[in-house]
Amino acid sequence: MHIGKHHDGKFKSPVLFWLIPEGTLPQHELAPEPEDADDPCHRNLLGIPDETAEDLIKEDFKINQFANFLICEDAGASRPVDPKVIENWRSAHGL
Repeated sequence: MHIGKHHDGKFKSPVLFWLIPEGTLPQHELAPEPEDADDPCHRNLLGIPDETAEDLIKEDFKINQFANFLICEDAGASRPVDPKVIENWRSAHGL
């Protein structure tokens, strides 16, 4: 699994992630996490306060719903998210 390979034990599977639409973010830097990782996907968002980043995600969701979110499944493949996927994800995570 992709997430497990690069971030063993840090996240519960399956993992949801946000595809950041080009031009959505103000001045920022994307840094690998951890710094020496060869993970081509995950980056830490630097230079933007957490509250601002959270507001951007919420605003994108309000406009696009699940269109910019994917779920990374055990085989490392990602697929689009819809309300049923979210329901199953919440159940898998005991939420």
